[in-house]
Amino acid sequence: MTATGKSRALVFLVLLACLLAAPAAALAQRIAVLPFDIYSERDATLLRNAIYNSMTLELGKVRTVQIVPRDEFAALIGGEKADEGLAVSVGRQVKADYVILGSLTQLGTRVSLDAKAINVETSAAITGLFAQGTGIENTGTFAAQLAREILARVSGRQVVARVELSGNRRIENTVIFNTLKSAKGKLFSEEDLSADIRAIYRTGYFSDVKADVKDSPEGKVITFLLDERPFVNDIRIKGNDALKSDDIRGVLSFKVKQVYNPDRIKADTDKIKGLYDDKGYFNAEIDFSTEKVRERDVNVIIDIRENDLLYVKTIEFTGNQAFTDKELKKLMETSEWGLFSWITDSGLLKKEKLRDGVNRVKVFYMNNGYIQAQVGEPEITHDKKWIYVKIAVSEGRQFKVGKVEITGDTISVPRQELLDRLTVHKKDYYDREAIAKDLDYLTRMAQNDGYAYAEITPRTQTLEAEQKVDVTYNIKKGGLVYFNRINITGNTKTRDKVIRRSWPSRRGSSTAATSSRAVMRGSTGSATSRRSTSRRRKDPRKA
Repeated sequence: MTATGKSRALVFLVLLACLLAAPAAALAQRIAVLPFDIYSERDATLLRNAIYNSMTLELGKVRTVQIVPRDEFAALIGGEKADEGLAVSVGRQVKADYVILGSLTQLGTRVSLDAKAINVETSAAITGLFAQGTGIENTGTFAAQLAREILARVSGRQVVARVELSGNRRIENTVIFNTLKSAKGKLFSEEDLSADIRAIYRTGYFSDVKADVKDSPEGKVITFLLDERPFVNDIRIKGNDALKSDDIRGVLSFKVKQVYNPDRIKADTDKIKGLYDDKGYFNAEIDFSTEKVRERDVNVIIDIRENDLLYVKTIEFTGNQAFTDKELKKLMETSEWGLFSWITDSGLLKKEKLRDGVNRVKVFYMNNGYIQAQVGEPEITHDKKWIYVKIAVSEGRQFKVGKVEITGDTISVPRQELLDRLTVHKKDYYDREAIAKDLDYLTRMAQNDGYAYAEITPRTQTLEAEQKVDVTYNIKKGGLVYFNRINITGNTKTRDKVIRRSWPSRRGSSTAATSSRAVMRGSTGSATSRRSTSRRRKDPRKA
């Protein structure tokens, strides 16, 4: 597109935006809320701000109202007390349709807000606008009430006189009213009414919701006409041999003496189907039906056809190059059907065991240097006779072990000796299980020095180009730990003092180099249960 073409397109879009915005601007009424006169011992500025903020917030909720910002007319008023003449003058200068004048009067605990709405074009005043209540701290609430009254009079819209309910025999009114936007004293809104109908229906308690709106001298009277869903009288389950009835009832979205919502049957069917899938009954069929009991209740009947138990015909891996299907299958508890399946239950598919098997495959790859390996969720399909399992694998590249270092605090065992005894560098490839063993070894070495709460943190750095992983073990010893109290339990034949003589540690001594199991076996011939408590503190011998 040429520069000229782009300019024309831009001009067209601007004109279109203006044309679209024009109707909305024409419909909108600009309202200016002037500072109220305050007749109270409380801070007048705080009260004026509370009134202004609450009123403009409430007025601004209506799309056809535009609030004139306070800074547009503040200088025009100055310090003068606003009257109708000044209000009209200010309104014309800020191009307002209406200007609100008012006052707050406090008599004891009673608070009264009185206002006028001045039509700027005609200079006519709408009077008799007020809101009253108890407590000066509730000024904001009273101001919001006043704003709703002003909207009703200025826009010609009616307020809601009352909201009524019809047809709810068991569901309490408060449950329904808590979902509604329409309320007594609020401006009537078709949008709120539609939202209320949807909200009531979403509770699930009603099969049909309608609204009847009538005029009254006080305003609109809204009546919601409700058709309650039936309550469950009983739940009957038939045809279930592989599952207990209580297990099936446990996954249902309803119980006896609760509302029965047929819209949730699909979800309940899927839950029961999931229970049967876990048992290997992938072809189980579940049907729901109801029978009417009295006028408003039903019995729910769940008819189950379990059909044949299915076995795993094949377990197939895709994407695996380094290891064969046979090698990977050996890692899994789930197996394929065999000649002895009717005796051993091999070939049965239990999803939890299948997930465990997939995790073992992931660990297997990680322990063989495939640190970027990904094993997908099993894809399970079945026909009338068999189950088929397919597992996708993305192996990635195999990584060897690079540099192995130990950093941080030193302990009594020389660092080189610690390095020599590590497992990870003895592996051809990076092995996560070897790292776990090294962590256990280094922790024991630190604890043997009396650092019972030592922390060993492994850090790895992947070298993509070299296909290696550098491993660093950081030692943080913490403080020395001393025995506080040693309790001996479970010794029915050997006395405490005999055991204590064989125990090298005493209260206040360090936990360093205490091989408790060896001590106990040496004194009694078998390990005896004991309990000790320790704490970090200064060496008592240096106290």
